[in-house]
Amino acid sequence: MANTNTIFGARYLMDPFGGGATGKLMPFVVPASDPTALFIGDFVRLSGGSSASESALGYLPTIQQAAATEVILGVVEGFGVDPDNLQRIHRPVSTLRVVWVNVNYNAFFTIQSRGTGAAADIGKVGDIVVAAGSAVTGLSGMELLHSDLGTGTGQLKIVGLAPNSEFGLYTKFVVMINEHAYKVVSGA
Repeated sequence: MANTNTIFGARYLMDPFGGGATGKLMPFVVPASDPTALFIGDFVRLSGGSSASESALGYLPTIQQAAATEVILGVVEGFGVDPDNLQRIHRPVSTLRVVWVNVNYNAFFTIQSRGTGAAADIGKVGDIVVAAGSAVTGLSGMELLHSDLGTGTGQLKIVGLAPNSEFGLYTKFVVMINEHAYKVVSGA
């Protein structure tokens, strides 16, 4: 079976220490001043400060989409309801929105590699590739940058081959966040 080119960002797989994603999701807010759209499966980072949300949640820490080499807070799992468009499944540019983020630094995620994956990649670290998501599916366009995998520092650590994937082009890997905002980053 050949891998298919299906980009979806990061998708929660499991917590190796037990339990699901429930209880590991936290609400954050992206203020209307942020010009970048967000999608399910995007990696995000803390942007500093807090902002009022459109819900009863009050003031929440602010976040924004993470770029390559930045310390990651977690993965977008969903959004607060948009009263102007109840069917919207992403955060359009320049709109105030509550974002639910999986902040579990032990979580395993699946992500597609931009490149050709091999067994020797297991245990290596690398950064993300940021690309626009899909307003139709609501899914992220982020991938693992295969060309810079190494043993030094990197945002993600490859821990295995994803279920129903094989080594080669468009390999889906199981990864964990290596450089996480809620754990020690130096020497990760």
